[in-house]
Amino acid sequence: MKGISALIATVLLLAFTIAVAGIISIFFTGFTKQTTGAVSGQGQNLIACSSSNPVIDKVYYPLSASGSSVNVTYSNPGLYNVTNITLYTAYPNGTTFSFGGQIYLNPSGTNSSVVVSGAPPAIAPTEVRVVGFCQGNQPVSGSCLTGQSCMLGQ
Repeated sequence: MKGISALIATVLLLAFTIAVAGIISIFFTGFTKQTTGAVSGQGQNLIACSSSNPVIDKVYYPLSASGSSVNVTYSNPGLYNVTNITLYTAYPNGTTFSFGGQIYLNPSGTNSSVVVSGAPPAIAPTEVRVVGFCQGNQPVSGSCLTGQSCMLGQ
C-alpha cells in the first residue's frame, strides 16, 4: 500500500509542475509578443523620421549696433510633418534666446522663416538650432554653427 501512495504522489507532483510550467510559458509568450510589437513600432518610427531632421538653410543676424533680431530659414527634407518646433540661438557671451510652440514644418522642401527678436546687436550667434517632433513623438533637430555656410550675417 505504501508503494502505491508514493507513485500517486510522484504523478501528482509531476502533473502540478507541468501545469505551472504551461501557465508560465503562456504568460511569457504573450508578454514577449506584446513587447516585441511595441519595440518594432518604435523602431519603424525612428527609421521613418530619420530623414525629417530640419535643415537650417540661412541665418541672417545683425552686424550693426541697431540690429536686434535673427532671421532663420529652415526646411524639412523628410516625408513627415515636424511639429512643436522651437528655435534656439546661442551667443558667445552666454546669452540664449528661444522661440517656438505650435509651429510646424511640412515635408519635402517647404521652407519656413522665423524672426527671433531680442538678439544682441553686432554679435554673430555661435549656434542656431531647430528642434521639433516627427510624428508627434520622435525628436528631430538641425543646427547651424559659426563658420558654416548657413551663417550669413546681414
